[in-house]
Amino acid sequence: MLSSSFDNTIKAWDTNTGKEIATLIAVDSTNWVVTTPSGLFDASPGAMKLMYYVVNDPTDCDEPWKVIELDQLKQRYYQPGLLPILMGYRNEPLRQVPAFENVTLPPGIQLSIQSDKLIVQLNNRKGGIGPVSVFINGAEIVEDLRRDPKGDSNQNTLSLELPLASFTNHFYTDAQNSIRVVAQNWEGWLRSRPVEISYKPPITARGGVPEKTPSSVDRKTVRFRAVAVGTSNIGLHFAHSDAEQIANGLTLAASELFGPANVKVQLLVTKPGGLAQSTKAAIVKALVEAQQTKAEDVFVLHLSGHAVNYGGENGDLYFLLAGATSADVSYLNDPAIRQQYALSSQELIGYLRKIPAKKKVLILDVCSAGKGAEKILAARDVPGSQIRALDRLQERMGLYVLAGSAADAVSYEANLYGQGLVTYALLQGIKGAALRRDGEEFLDVVTWFTHVENQVPILAKGVGGIQKPFYRKGSHWGGSVPGQASEGSFDIGKVTESVKTRIHIAEPRPVLLVKNFQEVTEIDDVLDLKSKVESALNDFIASRGSDAPMLTMEAKDYPGAYTLNGLYTLQGEALSVSCKVKKGSVSVGDFVVTGTKSKLPDLVQAVLTKAKEFVKP
Repeated sequence: MLSSSFDNTIKAWDTNTGKEIATLIAVDSTNWVVTTPSGLFDASPGAMKLMYYVVNDPTDCDEPWKVIELDQLKQRYYQPGLLPILMGYRNEPLRQVPAFENVTLPPGIQLSIQSDKLIVQLNNRKGGIGPVSVFINGAEIVEDLRRDPKGDSNQNTLSLELPLASFTNHFYTDAQNSIRVVAQNWEGWLRSRPVEISYKPPITARGGVPEKTPSSVDRKTVRFRAVAVGTSNIGLHFAHSDAEQIANGLTLAASELFGPANVKVQLLVTKPGGLAQSTKAAIVKALVEAQQTKAEDVFVLHLSGHAVNYGGENGDLYFLLAGATSADVSYLNDPAIRQQYALSSQELIGYLRKIPAKKKVLILDVCSAGKGAEKILAARDVPGSQIRALDRLQERMGLYVLAGSAADAVSYEANLYGQGLVTYALLQGIKGAALRRDGEEFLDVVTWFTHVENQVPILAKGVGGIQKPFYRKGSHWGGSVPGQASEGSFDIGKVTESVKTRIHIAEPRPVLLVKNFQEVTEIDDVLDLKSKVESALNDFIASRGSDAPMLTMEAKDYPGAYTLNGLYTLQGEALSVSCKVKKGSVSVGDFVVTGTKSKLPDLVQAVLTKAKEFVKP
């Protein structure tokens, strides 16, 4: 039974027991929260920032009311996909947690900088002093600053310090840097609110004499570094090809933006029956070499192949590498197997932490196979344990994460496309479907990943076992540097016509773009005919799924695509539309459709029907 209230909440009740199942909170028109009586919650990203709990401690005269943000409770109480699980639409067990009743608060934090040392003063607020993490410009560089975790946990006050000179490459030299500290309670499940302080490292010459502040002319050259890994094993045949194509696209686009001399893209692939290059040792070596980057640089890591969730509801995400022989969860029970043939997201955090580049991007196009994964992916949703693992990775590293996960090898390498669908959509974006246009065309991370997030479910219709990609934005970067896009994003490449022609992806079906419609007299689309034809085309493709004879996308241009343009005259109710279909610059058909303004939907369908006759496989 559902009940609604004037406080914008809806409650779901079990009519057999009379107990509350969940509370649904409408924060605004787009943000929401779902909670259970035990304290489990799920929320939209916007709601995470808007809602909080308040805890009263009357014995604390300085701060009797303690504010706890929803985001601070993720470690213990965050359950992605909570409502579908509760209502029986998703086959995934709920996390078993103690009821959220008693709050053991994390320590209070005060920061200062003295002689280029970060001084962290901690005040025990009855919850003990747990791990103390330090972030520079949004990326974790110290997991736990405590010297004696066991002894420090019960101290009433604790003073810690961090020499900042040890992290020179992690700082921007020509801008203010953000240093953020987060502490946990002794039990490790409740984080403090982050406390920040600004810092600009001193610039010294030989002899310790301060140099002048560098101007924009003196700024260090921005470099681009990427590692593309593809492992075709355990039933996969094209994961290596995905990595090769992504490496090619990144090399081409980045070279146009940063210059070939400032671009290094390393490719590590294992082909069926071929030499094993994507070994754990080779990948670790590449990540260690990436520690040579500077704060101003850009780093991209692309992984394609198998991934397995191991360790239960609070487990980790493991990427299977060259030499692995099974994608079953039980295969990872052997610690020697995990050590030699798998890379966990926890290990990945350790390596990424030491890479100074602040603009980090992680792309995962993986197949989640094995008994455990088959069950939790039955509903075509990213399992909660995987989301939590990726969330931890994103939050601690401040990077952009895009992850698509298929239920099995068949759905990963859908025969309609012959490759991972995330990679397919990424390459679409570089070829023109998702570029930021500012006089020239740039590969902007947000624009690129948003396209993939929206396009993969469309591409996957009828394939089965593939869900909407997991996408999390990274930190905001400031400063005017080469490749800087809008706030909260950045460019990682510039795309020219030459780049587009050298991006090779299979086109299993033709692409039709609805480009332009105008009324002859008004020289304007007074009936909004373009969007109506686009909508009808999208509905047609969605209804046909894998049987649709064509695809479409929101793009101004796409190499090899068919385009539809039209001019129409409106005289009273009478409406006549003259249309032209082209493939590239070559006209392939003209037609005229007539109708009335009052029956515009019928005319739109007639336009689309005629246009489809000229679109050939």
